[in-house]
Amino acid sequence: MKFYKLVFGSCLGALLALIALGFILMTMMTGLASSFEKKSVKIQSNSVLNLDLSKPIPELTNNVKVQFSEFKMEEVIGLQDIIKSIERAKNDPKIKAIFMDIPTVGSALSATSDIHRALLDFKTSGKPVFAYANAYTQRSYALATAADSIILNPNGMIDMKGFGVTMAFLEEFLDNIGVDMQVFYVGDYKSATEPFRLKKMSDYNREQVKDYLSDLYDTHTKLITSQRGLSVQDIKALANDEVFVEPDKAVKYNLVDAVMYKDQVIDLIKGHLGMDMSKEIKYVDIGDYNTTKKVDYSIKDKVAIVYAEGDIVESDDDNGKITYNRYAKILKKLRKDKKVKAVVLRVNSPGGSALTSDNIWRETILLKESGKPFVVSFGNVAASGGYYISAAADQIFANENTITGSIGVFGMLPDASRLFEEKLKIHFDTVAVTENANAFTPFYKMNKKQYAILQESVEQVYNQFIRRVADGRNMDLKQVKEIARGRVYSGGRAKELGLVDEIGGLDAAIRRAAELANLEKYRTVSYPKLKSPFEQLMEDFVGGNAQALMADARIQEMLPIYESYKMIREMKGPQMRLPFVLLEE
Repeated sequence: MKFYKLVFGSCLGALLALIALGFILMTMMTGLASSFEKKSVKIQSNSVLNLDLSKPIPELTNNVKVQFSEFKMEEVIGLQDIIKSIERAKNDPKIKAIFMDIPTVGSALSATSDIHRALLDFKTSGKPVFAYANAYTQRSYALATAADSIILNPNGMIDMKGFGVTMAFLEEFLDNIGVDMQVFYVGDYKSATEPFRLKKMSDYNREQVKDYLSDLYDTHTKLITSQRGLSVQDIKALANDEVFVEPDKAVKYNLVDAVMYKDQVIDLIKGHLGMDMSKEIKYVDIGDYNTTKKVDYSIKDKVAIVYAEGDIVESDDDNGKITYNRYAKILKKLRKDKKVKAVVLRVNSPGGSALTSDNIWRETILLKESGKPFVVSFGNVAASGGYYISAAADQIFANENTITGSIGVFGMLPDASRLFEEKLKIHFDTVAVTENANAFTPFYKMNKKQYAILQESVEQVYNQFIRRVADGRNMDLKQVKEIARGRVYSGGRAKELGLVDEIGGLDAAIRRAAELANLEKYRTVSYPKLKSPFEQLMEDFVGGNAQALMADARIQEMLPIYESYKMIREMKGPQMRLPFVLLEE
């Protein structure tokens, strides 16, 4: 009897604990839901639009995987909503100025250029833009040059060091631990495999990196010189001689208009607005301002914008990833929707799975065969598989500092037999009924025949890639072979080579799509349709990912490393992928 009492008591205690935990979790979720509930934002007269761009900026609002920490959730405003909000603020009588506190900028180079253009257009209304930072990075300073007044903290500095790339090479390290990378690639410039097979950059890779970095830096310096009355030589001299420009020299060289503390900047803005200095400025955050946008649903004709951003993978349907299942459904839906008259594909992807890329390409062909104009707009990067899914477009738009090209294919398979046999003393033995039944594993080195099989597979994918480009761009196959070879180009250089039709942003691509569809009046609709951060959180929680969601906030700092590991794990079959990861200041 005592035993049953103990068992019953333990079970009852566990049940009560589960009920209590469930109640606590439900209370937390209810609190989160109420905290995230969108509230109607009322814009007051004499407001200042506050542009906080420090966090990573996706193309489409909320098109990122939800990161849940410390029970905080926020909408992640996308690049296009930022630009549209600035455009609306230009003609909004309640918005009198824009203020940017921008020590860092979460947008990449091409996106920074897009925001820069929007700010210059905003200023044509006669309303001022103020930029301030304790210290400016290269990218945040380039964006700040769109402001009427650039202000620096008295103890700050401006980073002017220029652009460079540092690469790690693992060949000797892998050799020391007993791992040999078996590499298959096509394209002299397809350098993604170089860190695993060389000790330094190849001459081909060094050439392409120098060329596209020079193009990107030229665009960067033009952004600065066009607004500050400086020459390109002035900027390069600062990069070589000063590197980090201190406040007094920043004023001397006309890099900034004033050196002030933030409270002084606030007084400056109040003075411009004619405010009583004892009163507070009425700021409206860019995210809140975005909620005030209105759509005219009486307009029936639509131009659909499909945002394809992130790695191209086979099976992971997380936000910020491009998969066949998700994008095939979208393109099929748009193909059959009679109200959708044209489609713009906005690509911001370094590429990935060759299989997925080709399947999505097929959907774009079916879309074109339906008679609907298909226009592509490149964001910061549209390379390798990102270019593949764009190749069939009627027209392609890019910024000068877009990274594109990389028309090449690679594959890799580690041979860890020496690691197991010599280092770990682990031995494998097999039984097989065919010659290659147990081939293509990390446990055994491939023989020449097996190596040739995989190399031939990569070459077949490459030949298909260049045919897709030749057909889509109406180019001679020989011409495509010459400019492909895995080489990376800037958007400006890609236009010269015929890989891009026009230099321009998403708005220009949308206008062209509307022209091709003979539309005078239309509205835009965006895909994929995304859940709110709270809805995504609940879906993950119900799906059994509660433990990961509840992880300590400090673990979030390791997410970029985890995502890189996850990306490598997802590599299946030949890859059409940019040969480097973009890490920008």
